[in-house]
Amino acid sequence: LQNGWLHSGDFGYLDDGGNIHILDRTKDMIVTNGFNVYPKEVENVIAELDEVQMVAVVGVKDEMRGEIIHAFVEPRPGESIDSERVINHCREYLARYKVPWGVTEIHEVPLTASGKIRRFRVTHRIKIRVALMEKYLLSDDQLAFYESVRRFAEERIKPRAAEIDRTSIFPADAFAEMAEMGYLGATSP
Repeated sequence: LQNGWLHSGDFGYLDDGGNIHILDRTKDMIVTNGFNVYPKEVENVIAELDEVQMVAVVGVKDEMRGEIIHAFVEPRPGESIDSERVINHCREYLARYKVPWGVTEIHEVPLTASGKIRRFRVTHRIKIRVALMEKYLLSDDQLAFYESVRRFAEERIKPRAAEIDRTSIFPADAFAEMAEMGYLGATSP
């Protein structure tokens, strides 16, 4: 407590009726080109799309802008995410500086036990992805392909996952490093 106030790390506003409305966490705020962007606002707009199950919006470091907005979207079962559709939807309902620069479809948005988004896990994942792409000159499509193979292995053939020969897809060194960084999960070679 400081001066009778509990500093929770949340921000919101007090309405005319004296009710407190929590909007988001201060540590989750994204600063892009000097503008403050609250992930929840962007997530709410993206969640309006029928094919979206869940979404996590994070800031990714950028030399010119400070941070850029990136959305990780989990599709509903049987659906897929069209990143252009997501971006166009955001352009329609958000200010220009709040529109994500990138959209990545992910298998599952990581959550805490209480159901809150674990943003640090999502941010960590994108940092690893960028580092691997730069170091091994992998394209986004190559990493996406590997992720789909990994998901299939985890879901369908987990007991036999160690038998899969993945070295024909990527350099062996890349797999060792991905495994060390925890990027590959249980199916690492």
